[in-house]
Amino acid sequence: MLTSIFTVLTFALMGFFPFKDTDFGWHYRCGELLLSRAGICTTNLFSYYLPHYKWAYGTFVNDALIATIYDRFGFLGLSVLGALTFAALFFLLYWLISGSQLQRVLSVVFFYFFSLNTLRIGYRPQIVGLLFYFVILYLLKLYHQNKLPFSKLALLVTSLVLLWVNFHNSFFLAALTVGFYSLETLWKRKSFKELSLSIWLLFVGLFNPYGYRVYPEIWRHFAVPLGKLIAEWVKPALPFQIAILILVPLFGYLLFKERKYFFVILMAFTGFLAFSANRNLPFFIGTFLYVVSTLPFKWQRLTQDKEARELLLLGVLTSLFLWSFMSIPQTVRFGTSKDVRCQLSTVVMPCKAADYFKRGKLVGNVYNTYEWGGFLIKELPESRFFVDGRMPAWTNEQGESAYTTFLNVIQARKGWNDFLLANKTNYIFIQKGTFLDIELKDQAKAEYYGWKLLYSDNVASVYGRNRL
Repeated sequence: MLTSIFTVLTFALMGFFPFKDTDFGWHYRCGELLLSRAGICTTNLFSYYLPHYKWAYGTFVNDALIATIYDRFGFLGLSVLGALTFAALFFLLYWLISGSQLQRVLSVVFFYFFSLNTLRIGYRPQIVGLLFYFVILYLLKLYHQNKLPFSKLALLVTSLVLLWVNFHNSFFLAALTVGFYSLETLWKRKSFKELSLSIWLLFVGLFNPYGYRVYPEIWRHFAVPLGKLIAEWVKPALPFQIAILILVPLFGYLLFKERKYFFVILMAFTGFLAFSANRNLPFFIGTFLYVVSTLPFKWQRLTQDKEARELLLLGVLTSLFLWSFMSIPQTVRFGTSKDVRCQLSTVVMPCKAADYFKRGKLVGNVYNTYEWGGFLIKELPESRFFVDGRMPAWTNEQGESAYTTFLNVIQARKGWNDFLLANKTNYIFIQKGTFLDIELKDQAKAEYYGWKLLYSDNVASVYGRNRL
């Protein structure tokens, strides 16, 4: 009993991260609009570039939740929300794993540390998507073990997808996962009801404010080469790539021999996702740990003595608890101090430059550094910005992504100034030391282009038009 309570406390502390999501600003503004009954973010409300773009990214439930918690409890409250979400995530993986309590805890530890690069940013809607994916796996596990009738499975999965599609666009994983499972039931039992459930879930995905448009939006994230543009979408580090290429065929073969066809397909699919983008590694790692635990290995031979297993379990939990406990002061400082957040976010935020904008009551169309888009949307709500985290997969009439267009300007490529003028840009708010900043620091060039330096510190530079 004491071990179980200690496990709960440890899992909760493990996920108490500082809230570092650079997209927080636009999530908050969208949630604020919904809570004030002003509408849902279905159009481009915050950017002056691609102003008529019709957006179909279903996060409005998440956005309302974030806005509600932030308005009442600030960033520290969002860290608590993250801790609860991560605790649920860890426990779902714990329940998915087949084996002893020690094996389950060790699996969670393995998942935690090898997914830490993604998890440590804190609560994000894609983490909720990962949580819902684990829920789908757990429900299918109960169904496969005849502990859950098909009628209840269909009801629970349908309800989950109705929530998921309005939380994050990863909802399509529900239909795919059930579809993969249906291939095994078709082969072994000639059962079509699981396949029909998979098709039904695709239809359920239409129940959102954007209707069918969520599916083209999902496809756009695969079609646009985000791996060449955004750090989180690049391929994982070489050791992870090698591990995926070795583990998937090796354990796929062992699972195939056990006639676990669903697990073979699922591991291969999540392996492909992880190999394609670093942000998808937690999906593969969690799936791999789950499916491999079902193989007939004698894990208990690692510690034959029951007392030794219990001592090892206690040692692992104690180490995790102390390691997580020591990070609490950092999370509290991050959640309560703006100065700390400005310096220790995933990127250094231009807080002083934003304060200059506020003091000068500057308002207009602002070309900005991509990573600062969400921050500026929150801090300077009266202005409209060029690019933010919503937009890397958005394309213009020539099929060029908004992020590629941003790069063309920030790198001061030919025609950058004409482009900004054509889009009625009033200010340039960029990271210090970029190509564009260096170009405009030359006063003669700045005057030729029609810009003047308004503000500069060790983080950001702000330029305004000579003739606004």
